[in-house]
Amino acid sequence: MGRLAQWWQGLFAGRPEVSGAAGEVPAQKQGEHNWGTTLLVFQVATLGVLLGAQPARAQEYPARPVRLLVGFAPGSATDIAARAIAERLRELTKATYIVENKPSAGSLIAIQALKASEPDGYTLMLSAGSALVQNPGIRRDLPYDPIRDFTPVAHVFKLHGVLVVNPGLPAHNLAQLVEHLKKSPGKLSYGSSGMGMANHLGMELLMARTGTEMTHVPYKGDNQVAAEVVAGRLDVSIQTLSTAMPLVKAGKQRALAVLSTRPVSFAPGVPSLTEAGVAGLDALDPFTFVGLVGPAGMPAERVRRINDAVNESLKAPQLAARLGEMGFEPVTDTPEGFRRYMVQELAKWREIGTRLKLQ
Repeated sequence: MGRLAQWWQGLFAGRPEVSGAAGEVPAQKQGEHNWGTTLLVFQVATLGVLLGAQPARAQEYPARPVRLLVGFAPGSATDIAARAIAERLRELTKATYIVENKPSAGSLIAIQALKASEPDGYTLMLSAGSALVQNPGIRRDLPYDPIRDFTPVAHVFKLHGVLVVNPGLPAHNLAQLVEHLKKSPGKLSYGSSGMGMANHLGMELLMARTGTEMTHVPYKGDNQVAAEVVAGRLDVSIQTLSTAMPLVKAGKQRALAVLSTRPVSFAPGVPSLTEAGVAGLDALDPFTFVGLVGPAGMPAERVRRINDAVNESLKAPQLAARLGEMGFEPVTDTPEGFRRYMVQELAKWREIGTRLKLQ
């Protein structure tokens, strides 16, 4: 017997027993209050309130502000995307979404905060693929497992990157860069946003596929790397379109290839990987992605509700145009589809890490 049925049966425990002819009950003495009847009325009324309240409670989410964690500083590509998504979700759900920046190497501070949160949908993380699959793919010492410790909620964006060089470098396309690197092995340097980040792993993969060598100099963010390339203290880097293209248009950097197998409209005139004249670089597409995850153990119904809201928000033309200029390409998928994608990408980067001996 279910708990509700047991409770309902228990409501009648205090009723007077029937005796004598059918329908007769013992006569009530004058002035005596029938507490059994009063209790029954109260209990039935309470049951009605409880049952009536259940559907309302199920539809209350979100009933309080939702935290949206970002493992990068304000103004970064992921941060800008998070704020655009939060704004659109506020419009759709009439709820409050608060972006919390917790910048750190590998987004570890944001990840630890997510892991420590209740799996109720009120703490989520918009994460770059570097923290979800790329870094975990090549490292075994991270304090989290992206498949075990996260609930995949929505595959929000594919993020395009672009390979750039200092304008003083004698390379106007990718083939010329490869030729120059082979003549000067180890003499040029490239910068990244940190060990295990997408622009670090992408460059390591490029060097492995082309048989070239450069010195890696890690920094704390994309903007620092771009400033060093412009200043001539770095020779090469992979950057997000939002960071690179304004500097390319100003003549302060030179774009050699966009990390996509097809042209990207917001990088006009920049060759795709298939147009760059160097074979074997398809694995660089996508440069990375941005996905929404929650703590492990989130209820499936709540995950589905958030996924539906995010997918609906991505349909807004103004959102697509605003983020498209930064290299974000909207991706709508189910939570199950996003999980499969994460598993697939994690396996890919584990294989790459093993082959390139990256740790």
